[in-house]
Amino acid sequence: MGARALVRAGTVDPSLVAPSVLAMLMQMTFEKLAKAALLRNGSMTVNAARATHRAASAMVSQLRRNRRLLAPLGGDIVWLDVLTIVPELERAHPQLAGPGGAQLEYPWEGANAEIRWPARDLAIAQRLCDPISNGGPRVIMFASKLVENFDQIYP
Repeated sequence: MGARALVRAGTVDPSLVAPSVLAMLMQMTFEKLAKAALLRNGSMTVNAARATHRAASAMVSQLRRNRRLLAPLGGDIVWLDVLTIVPELERAHPQLAGPGGAQLEYPWEGANAEIRWPARDLAIAQRLCDPISNGGPRVIMFASKLVENFDQIYP
C-alpha cells in the first residue's frame, strides 16, 4: 500500500505495514528533508549534515520559531501533533537512542534484562499505527506537504 493510500484510508493498518518499518521510513524521510532544508538555508554545512542524525529536531525547532515557514502548509497549529512526533522519531535512531535505549533498528535490553524489539516494543511505532491518534497518516501527510512546498518554504 502506498503512502497516499494510507493517508486516504485515514489510518495505518499494521497488517499492511509493520509499525516499526513505518517509523524507520518516516525517521529517514524527515532526516533527509531536514538536512536538505538546513543546508539550503545555511543552518548546516555539508560536513555537519554528514556527521549528524539530529537534523529533524533542528528543522522542527526552526519551523516552530518561524511560523512563516509553516504558512504554506496551513500553519503551526494544524501540525502541532506532528511537530512532536518528528523529534520522537529522531530520538529512536540507533545512534541517538544510546546503549539499551528503545530504537528503530535493533533489539535492546529492557530494565529487567528482558529482550525488547522495535516491532513489538517501540512506543513511537505503535503511536504511528494508533487509529485514535491518527499519527501515521498525519506524519505521512505532513511529509508529503513538506515535499510539495519545499521550494516555497526553503527558497
